Amino acid sequence: MASSKDFVQYIVDQCSGVGDIIAKKMFGDYGIYCDGKLFGLICDDNFYLKPTEAVRPLLRKEELRPPYDGAKEYFYIADVDDHDYLSKLVVETCKVLPAPKQKRKKCQMKQLSRCVFDDDVCNRIVEKLNEADALIVGSPVYYGQPNGAVMAVLQRAFFSGAKVQNKPAAAVAVCRRGGASAAYQTLNIMFEMMNMPIVTSQYWNIAYGRTPGEVAQDTEGMQTMRTLADNMAWLLKKIHANGQPDYPEREEWQGMNFIR
Repeated sequence: MASSKDFVQYIVDQCSGVGDIIAKKMFGDYGIYCDGKLFGLICDDNFYLKPTEAVRPLLRKEELRPPYDGAKEYFYIADVDDHDYLSKLVVETCKVLPAPKQKRKKCQMKQLSRCVFDDDVCNRIVEKLNEADALIVGSPVYYGQPNGAVMAVLQRAFFSGAKVQNKPAAAVAVCRRGGASAAYQTLNIMFEMMNMPIVTSQYWNIAYGRTPGEVAQDTEGMQTMRTLADNMAWLLKKIHANGQPDYPEREEWQGMNFIR
């Protein structure tokens, strides 16, 4: 039998006054929190408190029970009508409970200009992108797609706010036999969404080779890369010719979901 909403609200009210008390549905019943700390459970219209040595001397009657089958034992609190008693139990329990873990915040919404996952190369790449005048990304082809790690780190860098708008970009894909054009297009899609002018060449920026150095035998591919380099250098010189780039004025973004 699940707990009634009236009983859940009653327990929340009885524990009030010691912090931000809320109940959240979990496992078919409710967890009860104080300032983000889970200190108890409400199951089948019964209140259970996390067992701690700090609270043990305060209990009017010590009774350990599992709130539900297979659960660890909690202090069963039968006397839920005494507000002061419950409040004291909550305060002393929460004193010894660890602080709640900080939620990962959306880096874009919080305008952090860096990825919240700061345990790999991503933020170092963001710093380099912020300083760079342009970007060229090369990738081998795996299953008709760019390298997954390359895609993941670029998506995180762009989403977190790397300063890449108006900076020329180019993609290069290398494959053994097929899939290069699909991988090349996939990389370019990100640049298009970031207001980055895409630098092209005499052909798609793809080349062929399997082992290190083999791609040098692709004479047309190598010429395509040289032309790409010339075009990138030419565009950068034009953009920075007067010392201060004259970028177009951007409208404020107007987002709209297809499904409302």
